[in-house]
Order: sequence, then structure tokens, then C-alpha cells
Amino acid sequence: MPPTLGHRYTLVGFSDELNWRTLSFVDPIPSYRVCQACGIVSRMTALLPCLHSFCKKCYEQCRTDEGCCCPHDGQQACREDVDWREYPVDQLLKRKVKCWNEDQGCEIVVAASQLGKHFSKECDKHSTSCSKCSTVILCSDICMHIQSKCRDHVIPVESWSPITSTDGQGAVMNALNENINARAEEMKERFDQVANANNAQAIRLNEVYHCLNIIKEAAVEIQRRNNTLDNLASSIEAIREILIEHAEKLHKFEGAINKANETLKSGLESMKLAVEKTEKATADFVQMQLREFASKGGTLNKLLRKEFDIATKTICTNCTETVASILQEKFGKLTDSLEIILDKILALSTMDIRRHEFFETSSHTI
Repeated sequence: MPPTLGHRYTLVGFSDELNWRTLSFVDPIPSYRVCQACGIVSRMTALLPCLHSFCKKCYEQCRTDEGCCCPHDGQQACREDVDWREYPVDQLLKRKVKCWNEDQGCEIVVAASQLGKHFSKECDKHSTSCSKCSTVILCSDICMHIQSKCRDHVIPVESWSPITSTDGQGAVMNALNENINARAEEMKERFDQVANANNAQAIRLNEVYHCLNIIKEAAVEIQRRNNTLDNLASSIEAIREILIEHAEKLHKFEGAINKANETLKSGLESMKLAVEKTEKATADFVQMQLREFASKGGTLNKLLRKEFDIATKTICTNCTETVASILQEKFGKLTDSLEIILDKILALSTMDIRRHEFFETSSHTI
């Protein structure tokens, strides 16, 4: 059976039994798990931004002061940009592998963790070299091979030495082509993932740009509001100063008003006292004048009464004498009777005059 070289990898760091042994895997291992310098699959792999991966030893050879320089394309990578990935042991050991005696015809497929047990205890396709012809012969056929004088049971050369034969070289090229195709598919998948990631990143960048625009607009609005608040604060400060100034003026005006009220109150009290004094003085003066007038009025009344009495008597006397003379001239014989009549006339006249005086005095009194 011809060998299959498409999925053969050398393992390091997973198991003492499998270290530095080449295994033929049924399915290919992802390319980023394989060192692209030495071809070894190790537990720790450094994935550079250029998508080339290296084992730890090869990475140390590519290290620079800044980080790492890829030996394939010369791209520099910072330490922070290197993605170190660990290949879990149990995950690798679960992968299906073919027996190391695949070239001798063993078709058993087991987990990598069971390969050592199968190879050492169960596999019956182990080979050895014939002591006579040095040809590779299965251990189970060595005696029959010798008995046939080294003619039978010979393992074809291409099955165990593919590299030294032309057909083997073709098989190697086919295997390499398969490996290249597999890796090309992996790279295509990887590029698709990167493209999808770029699309996602573009969408996120658009969202970020949109958010930045929103933040910018919010910042402008905040700045505008801050300016408005500053202007408002300045206006409030100016108003506060004006209010303080007006409060001081009001305080002074209040003091002036209080002082004026006190002055007015004092003036009103003084005026009240003056009015009271004036009223009292006026009342005293009026009473004094009234008393004086009363005293003078009494004297005047007495004088008037005396003069009136004198005038009354004079008038009555004159009237009597006039009447007597008139009567004497006309009635000379009735002298005695005339004297009596004249006395009555004088008495009546006097009574009438006094009566007139009484009414005059009553009118003045009212």
C-alpha cells in the first residue's frame, strides 16, 4: 500500500511517547497550529499579524528589539501583536491517526493517545531486514522469505522507501500538492474569516464614527449650554450687584425716611404742643376779653341806663310841657284838670319808654 504523506506531522511537547515522532493524521491539523518554519506541531504557537505561525524555538530565532520579524515576508510585529496560542493536549490526542506501520500494510486508525499501545502490543505489521539479502521483510514472513531463498514475501521498495524511487517522488509531490491545496483551503477560509471580520470591523467603525458624531454634537451642545450658562452667570452676577446697590440705596432711603419720620413726629408733637398752647392761650385770651367785655358791658349798661333815664325824664318833661302849653293856649279854664291829665300822660309816656327800653335790652341780649 503506498504511503500517504498529506497529513503527516511531527509532534513536540504532547507526550513523551509521541515526542519527535511523525504521525499520519486522518484529518489535517489547522495551519496556524503548525510551525511554518520547521513544520513541527508544538503546544505553543506564535501567530503573527501576517498570519504566519511559528513554534517557540523558531520565534526566538526571529525576535528583534521591537518584537519579531517574519522570515517569510519580513514584516515586523510588536510583542503585543503576537497571538500566542496553546494547543490543548487532550484535543490533539483525540485526533485519529494511522499506524506507523501503514507503509507495511496496517490499516488500523486509532486516537493519537492509543497509537503507542497499538504499535507496541497489537500491530502485526512490524518489519525487519533479512539477514541474507538485507531486504525489508515483515517479521511474520521472515522465515518463509528465507525458505524461498529470499524470493517471496518481499515488501515493495516504494512502500518503505518512497523518497528513493521515482514513483515515490511523485507520491511525495502529490502529497505536497494535497498539503498545499489543504493549506490553500485553510488560507481561503482564513481570508474569508478575515474578510468577514473586516466587514464586521467596518460596520463597527461606522457605528463608532456615528457615535463619535453624536458625541461631537453633544459636546458642541454642551459647549453652547456652557456658554449660555456663563452668560447667564454673568447676567446673574450683574443683577446681583445691581440688587446689592439698590439694597444699599434702599437702606439709605429707609434711614432717611426713618429720620424724616422722627423729625416729622417731633415736629408734629411740637406743633401739637404749640396748637395746644395756642388754643389754651386763645381760650384764656377770649375768656379774659369776655370777662373784660362783660365787666365793661356792665358799666356801659349802667351808664346807658342812667343816661336813658335822664333822657326819658327830659323827653317826658318836654313833652308834658309842650302839651301843657298847647292846652293852656286852647283850654285855659281847665287848668286843674290839665295838671291831672298831664301827670297821667307823663306817667304813661314814662311807662312806654321803659317798655321800649326793656324790649331793646332783650334784643341785644338775644
